[in-house]
Amino acid sequence: MTTPEAAGRLDPFPGRPALPQLGMMIFLASDLMLFAGFFAANFLLRARTEVWPPEGVELDLRWSTVFTVVLVASSGAFVVGMRRFRRTGDPGTLRRWTLLTMAMGLAFLLNQLREYAALDFSVSSSAYGSVYWMLTGLHAAHVVVGLLLLSVIIIRSLYPTFDGRDAPAEETIGYFWHFVDGVWVAVYLTIFVLR
Repeated sequence: MTTPEAAGRLDPFPGRPALPQLGMMIFLASDLMLFAGFFAANFLLRARTEVWPPEGVELDLRWSTVFTVVLVASSGAFVVGMRRFRRTGDPGTLRRWTLLTMAMGLAFLLNQLREYAALDFSVSSSAYGSVYWMLTGLHAAHVVVGLLLLSVIIIRSLYPTFDGRDAPAEETIGYFWHFVDGVWVAVYLTIFVLR
């Protein structure tokens, strides 16, 4: 039988997301609408343009594919780290896997910067240039924010009181990182594959 004190502590809605997680879900839904506008612009402009992309536009499909795999794998690394942290409560485990996630994200970002330096078109060169730079630039900004959020996990995990009870906050950051990875897959397919 449940005592009145225990009944007051029971969650009346078990399985519901914590408030930070719910807030992140709402934010990501609105952020998805921002990206949706750019995807819509891409497909609308593509449908109204005879040559898409313009003559002379060469993108590095090989390296973009490699670093797309790296970015998607970074989500996998984060999931493994969170699972192990939930199971063991060991902050060192979470730190190691988060650092691996960050290293993969940074490698992706450095490749993006390398690609930008090699491009021979700008945001104002054509409609294609505008869409390319806006979609990939917006995504790159999200990667930077994601790396900063992941560094918060590293910092928080250094506190002596950090344990498994902190997992929901770290999972909230994971939602953002998984969103960044998922959006990149859509950008990659739109810009590099569907051309």
